[in-house]
Amino acid sequence: MAREVGLLSGGQRLLVWFLLVAFPVPLVVLLWYQMGGDPREKIFIALGMMAYCWWLLAIVLSTRPRRLEQYVGLPHLYALHGMLGVAGVVAMYLHSDNLFAAGIWARNFGQWAFVLALVLPSLAVFFLSGWITDHFQAMQRLKRSLEKVLRHQLSVWIHRLNLVVVLLVWLHVHVIEKVARHLLFMVLFDICTIVTLTLYVWKKWLGPDAMETAVVVENAALNSLTRGFRLRPDKASVTARPGDFYFIRVEHSGMSREWHPFSLANAGENTLLFTIRQVGDYTRMIGQVPVGARVRLEGPYGRFDDEVAKSPAEAPLVLIGMGSGVAPLLSLAAGHPGRRIRLLWSVRRTEDAFYPERIRDLQQRSGGRMTATIQVGRFTWAKLRDTLTAEERGRGEFFMVGPNAAIISMQRTLKCLGVPWRRMHHERLTM
Repeated sequence: MAREVGLLSGGQRLLVWFLLVAFPVPLVVLLWYQMGGDPREKIFIALGMMAYCWWLLAIVLSTRPRRLEQYVGLPHLYALHGMLGVAGVVAMYLHSDNLFAAGIWARNFGQWAFVLALVLPSLAVFFLSGWITDHFQAMQRLKRSLEKVLRHQLSVWIHRLNLVVVLLVWLHVHVIEKVARHLLFMVLFDICTIVTLTLYVWKKWLGPDAMETAVVVENAALNSLTRGFRLRPDKASVTARPGDFYFIRVEHSGMSREWHPFSLANAGENTLLFTIRQVGDYTRMIGQVPVGARVRLEGPYGRFDDEVAKSPAEAPLVLIGMGSGVAPLLSLAAGHPGRRIRLLWSVRRTEDAFYPERIRDLQQRSGGRMTATIQVGRFTWAKLRDTLTAEERGRGEFFMVGPNAAIISMQRTLKCLGVPWRRMHHERLTM
């Protein structure tokens, strides 16, 4: 699942560019001034060092730093992570195509790293990013077919093999005598590498043991494919805002030890309710988790509530949920009972509308400020034109949650209705 909350502000864009440009500067500048020789050769050596620094930064971003996430949002961190991987490949190609490494091991380590660095972003672009599969149905069908064989562990190993690329480049640098002889540069080079890998190991393998824990208090079928998964945190201090989501790891035999993101369907309660659609190799196992099982929590993440808070109090909120994507929108509606809210929920089958009582309760508590429309099938341009008021189209803040392709289609439809991009906020149910 990835979440988008609108365009980056000026300060946020500045931070992104600062990370891209400034992160490699210390190593690149130090190496440039310590090395002699042809300036043209040093340019391509610097490109190789920039690629290495960008991969280190990508590893740091993969740990989901909380302060950075709170400032720019998790989807922008994921987007930057992908950009760094692609930019690193381009810089590494220019580096390897214009230089000749002295020594067989320097050459081999560099070539192995380049091949692996070229394969991994290609797999990530196809399986993880949605840059291709969201826009071409044939590619989406191919991806789904391959995922039946490769399953979730492919995404896990795509990320872990980035560490192998870093290790190979680290070895490559250490066996190049004209680089390795510069002590000050090598000390800084090793410190940056060790700090990055230590942070990753702590966050991925050691840190989770210190994260918040909860117990499963309900695991009920909402229909044939969807379950209501309710947790009670062990500490009362575990709080979440409307529209937030958590990464969770179920501590139960037979379940994967990897973390998975799920959106909250409630807000302001002592328990955390997740609506989980059993369509993946991991989520299909959720029904086997018994009440009383232990769960670890990472989060909460999310900026939907921030976007509502920044919008004018009189601006209506238009919440568009697709299938199980209605869950975070219900928590958003529950958290803002004083706002005028239009909830639009599209489902594939009548039985998929599994929250009628909760929606009726929200409408009653809103005192007439919330209206809801539930229909089988997607909302078309004509349906939205007839359903939305002129004020909602002209001033409303739109929050959409659903599959990638559905979100992209809905964005285009709303754009045709005159809704600007800056008032569209969405969460895509993918990772």
